[in-house]
Amino acid sequence: RRLHAVPPGPLVRAINGSSGNSSSSAQILLSIKSSLGDPTGALSSWGANGSTDPCSGWSGVVCSPGGDVVELDLGVNTQLTGSLPASMSLLTTLQTLYMNVNQLSGALPPSWSTLTNLGLLFLLGNQLTGTLPSQWSALTSLKSLALGSNNLLGSIPDSWGAALTDIKFLDLSNNQGMCGVVPNVFNLTVQAGGTGLGMGCMPPSPPSPLSPPPVPPPPP
Repeated sequence: RRLHAVPPGPLVRAINGSSGNSSSSAQILLSIKSSLGDPTGALSSWGANGSTDPCSGWSGVVCSPGGDVVELDLGVNTQLTGSLPASMSLLTTLQTLYMNVNQLSGALPPSWSTLTNLGLLFLLGNQLTGTLPSQWSALTSLKSLALGSNNLLGSIPDSWGAALTDIKFLDLSNNQGMCGVVPNVFNLTVQAGGTGLGMGCMPPSPPSPLSPPPVPPPPP
């Protein structure tokens, strides 16, 4: 009895060629798209007409010759809303990410610490809140990090000063809730205007004591 060759399945194609890389990246990007508000249709080309190859005509996506997604340009005029997608952490081939000047809110995701190939990350000009995640000290490839003009709080984690030694540009300006010591490694690279960086962080004010209940008037 003659045996017929079986066409390679998705897993085999993922190992043997770039189509698998593109297919996996497409699923991640569609997850990112579904988690964001997109009032201008900036991401409408993602998955349009059944497209499963983000390296072929997906707006803002740049791929390597091998089919890996290495850059996302989702900044300025895209007007994206929502929080920073946790599923971005799966796009570990990413080297450059622009999401600046949108309407993104919420915290900086600690899970993005998996993006260890990132050399440039621009998130300035949004409505991001919370503190700088200490977990981002794993992003040791970073050369430029722009987080200015948000609503971030607190100080620069000590772990950043120890690990992110290749940063040449660090923009934390116009985050009025930021304060504390700037690690020496960032002294020549940080933009900190409009913050309290370089000064101590004031402890929170104690709650005001409760006023005693009013004394009822004596009976007539």
